[in-house]
Amino acid sequence: MIFSAEDLFSDGQVLTATGGSTNYYDLGAHGTPLGGNALDYHNFTSIPIWVSNDVAATGTGPTCTVTVESDDDSAFGSTTAVSPAYTLGTAAGDVLALQILPENINERYFRLLFTLGGVGPSFTITAGVVGEIGRASCRERV
Repeated sequence: MIFSAEDLFSDGQVLTATGGSTNYYDLGAHGTPLGGNALDYHNFTSIPIWVSNDVAATGTGPTCTVTVESDDDSAFGSTTAVSPAYTLGTAAGDVLALQILPENINERYFRLLFTLGGVGPSFTITAGVVGEIGRASCRERV
């Protein structure tokens, strides 16, 4: 999958404990014009997100679930889940192709939360917003 650097949540991020993606999206303050790094996804029909396990997971019984979460603070101190938890496979190259509805994101920032399980789990993940997954694409509503 080809990503734009601006659209990456994680770029080869090594996870050994539950945590958020390295990067997040700033949708901008409600009621203010767009500019700078603010992204306006509210006019899109869906937000396609690609999550890839770059190398085989290690540990005893490793598991990783991925959830999209939002918050009104970039420190993500009081998050709201805006998607179900999806299970990422443990083999190298396993992927998740998610379609997130923009209307579910009601706060300024959103990111991915990786919840790890098992004993001594380790995952290396690349994830980001992509232009298209199959037939679903990040197109403006008409």
